[in-house]
Amino acid sequence: MVDLDVPSNNSRVQLVHWLATNVTRLNTSSTASLLNIPAAPVPYLQPSPPVGDVPHSYSFVLFPQPANFSIPAQYSDLADNRVGFNVSRFVADAGLGGALAGNWITVQNLTGTATMEFPPARPTATATGNSSTSMPPFEGGATPMRMGGLAGWLGVGTAVFAGVAAFGL
Repeated sequence: MVDLDVPSNNSRVQLVHWLATNVTRLNTSSTASLLNIPAAPVPYLQPSPPVGDVPHSYSFVLFPQPANFSIPAQYSDLADNRVGFNVSRFVADAGLGGALAGNWITVQNLTGTATMEFPPARPTATATGNSSTSMPPFEGGATPMRMGGLAGWLGVGTAVFAGVAAFGL
């Protein structure tokens, strides 16, 4: 799980909130899908954008894991140095293939008044060039919600749980 909108030195950088490896689906007789998630090399850190900042986008991405996978040595201190993480660079350095699935949530902290100024929001992606897809673009989606306090964190926790559960399917 990566926050794509962390303010740093008048710009926006990525922060890794969670990196789990060796996730497997448990074979059970129940109809529910259960996951085995061993101790994560980068333990879960809840979303916590600063008060008054733009909504932060949190991305969840599932990659197939090669046999005998290990985190590249240059990321050995990632749990202690989460700011400035670069998903694309990590994927290349770790030799991961294309993503199997992805999802995202946005979180905004409206619990108080901003006490600092923030850099501009991250630019949004725009399509350019000639590209084609076999699937039409998805034009729907849920209406953004802004919550504060306990209700907001309960919603984030539920979304995280649902996202993790969906990735194991």
